[in-house]
Amino acid sequence: MGMAVLPDGQFAYVADSANPTGVEDISEYSISGGVLSPFGSGIPTGNTPTWMTPDLSGSFLYVVNDLGSNISTYTVSSGKLTPESPATSTGTNPVFVTTDPTGQYLYTANSGAGTISEYSILLPQGSLTVINPGLGAQGSGTSSIAVDPSGRYAYAGNLNSPSSGGTVGEFTITEGTGTLVLNGAQPFLPVGNGVSSLVVEPSGQFLFITDFVSNKIYSYTIVASTGELMFNSVMEPVASTGTGPVALAVDISGQYLYCVNSGSNDISIFKIGLTDGTLTPVGTATVPTGGTTPAGIALTGTVN
Repeated sequence: MGMAVLPDGQFAYVADSANPTGVEDISEYSISGGVLSPFGSGIPTGNTPTWMTPDLSGSFLYVVNDLGSNISTYTVSSGKLTPESPATSTGTNPVFVTTDPTGQYLYTANSGAGTISEYSILLPQGSLTVINPGLGAQGSGTSSIAVDPSGRYAYAGNLNSPSSGGTVGEFTITEGTGTLVLNGAQPFLPVGNGVSSLVVEPSGQFLFITDFVSNKIYSYTIVASTGELMFNSVMEPVASTGTGPVALAVDISGQYLYCVNSGSNDISIFKIGLTDGTLTPVGTATVPTGGTTPAGIALTGTVN
């Protein structure tokens, strides 16, 4: 389901949670000219891998396993993965994992528990130490976490709130410890009907959020001094997507937003207005024949 590219852009990895052979593993690819070339025979992982992320140096890969409720850690050498043991426990049903921009901390979104697990990354070993095993994210189906480029703020999306619809939690990242602390006068914001993914663009001005139920994208301005979210476009979605949007990514230049749609098997592409957070449709990329229900996206490249 998940996909990750190392920071140097030379290697990519895909989590195979529904492998035709019946074995759940990680597929390894080298990247040349944007083309993926598989190597190796697949690296075993935990039960139902869902998302993955490398550390800042590209020396380690962390994979969350939904039904295993844990994180598998791999060392990376010339693109080749070597599993470390034992796996690190998370909250119930982790579906997303990310690191902070400093490379010191790692966070998982635990869908079943409706929580966030917080860890510090011990370098150079790459091992994880628990900071908080289960910070409440208010709601169920905690689906995604986005950290702003400064590493000061984090945002967590929930598919469902205690009442109805989706929510986004606002957090401050405590300097020196990585602990998440609720932020703002309204730390849990109601957003659409079901938040499935969110991303902060590279300048740190805007947060984009997908509504899985309504097939929409919402845009929020991030207040630089506090990290609080201000709704753009008078509480209306700024763009329509394909069916079942599940993953967002912004290109390295910060000019384009890509939205993966699991239901319509395509990717919606938008131009980002960096003065107001608006999105202008650019086109749609169709998933190649043979692929269905895309669930993740990873971008690589350099600014020209």
